[in-house]
Amino acid sequence: SALGKTKLPKIEILDLNYNHIIDVGDILLLLRHIAQNNSNDVAKKHLDWKFGDFKTEIGDVNKNNQIDIGDILKLQRYIAATNDKNVATKHPDWLKL
Repeated sequence: SALGKTKLPKIEILDLNYNHIIDVGDILLLLRHIAQNNSNDVAKKHLDWKFGDFKTEIGDVNKNNQIDIGDILKLQRYIAATNDKNVATKHPDWLKL
């Protein structure tokens, strides 16, 4: 079938919530991790928001050795481009992860 020949993105690389798609849930996990790392109060209250080594590696979307707003922006752009053909046409680089 045609679907069998379609090259799909490596979703497992950025699928932080393991639902087999890159979506706002993955962005939420990045936001939580950033909050946990930047606030002592949040860190004490939400120990489970801190990523382990594996999630830290895959959460560093822009590969600058930290999880920050740049990773969130890259995922937001990817989601926008994959959900809107006009956005993908105007910003084809947003489809690259």
